[in-house]
Amino acid sequence: DLPLERVEHGLRDAQRARELVWTLWLCRLSPLIFLACIPLVSLFLVPLLFLKPVEWGSVSLVGLFSVKSLVVAAAVASLPWIWRLSLGVEGLHQIGSWPIAFIMALVGIGLMNGALTQPRARWFFVEWAKVRTANPSFARNTLFWERRDFPSETFTKFPRQSVALVGSSQMYQSTDLDLLAELTPDEFEKNCLAGFGPMQYPWLVDRILERKPDVVVCWLSEFDFYRETAVPTGRLRWAATNEQTYELFGELSPRQRWENRGEFVDLTLASNLTLWRQREHVRQSLLNYWWNLSRPANAAQNSEVDVLAQSVGLEGAIKSLSENVRRTPFVDINFASFRRFAQKLSDNDIKLLVFEGQLHPGTHVAYDAAFHQEVDERLLLLSDELNFQYVSGDALLRLQADDFADGYHTNDAGREKWSRFVAEVINQLSGEQPLSATVAN
Repeated sequence: DLPLERVEHGLRDAQRARELVWTLWLCRLSPLIFLACIPLVSLFLVPLLFLKPVEWGSVSLVGLFSVKSLVVAAAVASLPWIWRLSLGVEGLHQIGSWPIAFIMALVGIGLMNGALTQPRARWFFVEWAKVRTANPSFARNTLFWERRDFPSETFTKFPRQSVALVGSSQMYQSTDLDLLAELTPDEFEKNCLAGFGPMQYPWLVDRILERKPDVVVCWLSEFDFYRETAVPTGRLRWAATNEQTYELFGELSPRQRWENRGEFVDLTLASNLTLWRQREHVRQSLLNYWWNLSRPANAAQNSEVDVLAQSVGLEGAIKSLSENVRRTPFVDINFASFRRFAQKLSDNDIKLLVFEGQLHPGTHVAYDAAFHQEVDERLLLLSDELNFQYVSGDALLRLQADDFADGYHTNDAGREKWSRFVAEVINQLSGEQPLSATVAN
């Protein structure tokens, strides 16, 4: 026979009485616990968190009594008092009354969520997460967007206009701000993000409008439009709002809405809870990395230009494109998303300049060339409808194989060549130069 569960009413009271005795002695010993924890925390806290050996040569009496050591030691010494206080609260709590633990959990989440909305707390969180998130990575890129920390350059006191370079790591690594500012009397700023896809453009347009650009420059390729098979919550969550989530939901067919119901629950939570919206940064900083992984980025080949995404080389790019570039139910959604972005710029009297995308010529074997042709035709029609400038065909500078560092990104020579071409087109559109077909390859 199985033993019966003991349900005597006195067991709970007896256990509580024992715990009260234990906590009484621990509370009496808390000053000694505090004093003992000070050197232990000072010596071993950082080595445990960052997985580093103890540097015995740097140990000093002054260092033992740092503010950090005192605070952590006080927190440890207060645990017996908290335990004893919880026993007192438990004595007042009767089964069947309010669910105190559940309510306290909700209050805790609410307080943390509210704290992250405060400017000073948010700044501290962003800086704290930035140095503990892998570099380069998408998660780290978004932290610079949170700070509105964008690289910019101008060589004139009174710029003719402000130009925003918006796009993925391809745009970021293929444009030279110093050269652009030298060749034009304009101010340039890079508003770029690794893996910047068409669905993200309307989600980030308000942040771009905050920068008050006069011209927005984009560089779009077929791999931007022909890859999603589901709503990319990982790319959208950190910038989610109720308005953008609702608009994206409205663009999907009933079947797509049902298939992506989990994704929209995720985005709805992110739209209303800052803590959920920043969960990738919390995961990267707390649950995934306990030590500083912020390290110098490895640019493609021998380049000193910062990168947003790690280079996978030409073979890696061909493999990735062959696996991901295909016709999916989200192709039309991607074009509709970019249309909303272009419409928002037009409504705010901002000029849009879009360049036909280019990849390393060796990547063309990875997918059907009809994808490139379709993107070119649809963007041309969209430019006529919304009256933005689309540079393609014979008017486009064609980059060669030796202009690329990998399948997607240009090398130093290609970056200089492409930057000169972009500067020439901007000067042409601004009336500084007569229109010409293209520059020499």
